[in-house]
Amino acid sequence: METKLDLSDHAEYHLITIKGRFTADFLPQVQKAVEIARSKDFINIAFDLHLVAFIDSAALGFIANKFRELTGLGGGVYLIGIPDAIIKVFEATKLIKIIPNFPTIAEADKTIFRPLEKQDRGFYFLFRINGNFNIGILQDLRTSIEKTIKNGQKHFLFDLSRTTLITSSGIGLLANVQKMLLASGGKLVIAGATGMVFEALETTHIFKMLKQYPSIADAELEFDIKF
Repeated sequence: METKLDLSDHAEYHLITIKGRFTADFLPQVQKAVEIARSKDFINIAFDLHLVAFIDSAALGFIANKFRELTGLGGGVYLIGIPDAIIKVFEATKLIKIIPNFPTIAEADKTIFRPLEKQDRGFYFLFRINGNFNIGILQDLRTSIEKTIKNGQKHFLFDLSRTTLITSSGIGLLANVQKMLLASGGKLVIAGATGMVFEALETTHIFKMLKQYPSIADAELEFDIKF
């Protein structure tokens, strides 16, 4: 079976659709596709795998490396339509838990790049900031935080792995929310901040009042151990 790929630009990400066997032999073509996306200044890349019949360890490693590379730039890698034929490989390597994945392109378009994602995870509430953490999302974020606190939640986790910029207003909000939560016996922690976002947070010394973790999984251990 001949392996093929299609490329298409979406509003905020580049889509690479792979058809056939995704193996080491095909990686040079996929790398070239990634380079094309980067030449257009895309830092978000989605791999549509719904027509992939087989994937080997080299291709899995390639995806994992691109995930690390692009998240370090403030972007990300996303998987779409992982078929039953290869889903177990992703589960075995735990990539399915690390890299965001969606059943269809339409679902990915609705979800990947919303500026603010919110999810009640039981013992804590997750806020994920996609793109710029600035005055543009502050009103929506403040309203959500106030509603969540009124509902009795006092443990917050801010996922900044997809945050590309944070301003002083965003950092000020984090500090104020932390003060409120500590007063009620809760806390706020940060996960996934990298690059310029991490540097901005470090410069303001905010890590003296709240903790930063490399990933959501690491941050969840803080909740498990401390609370």
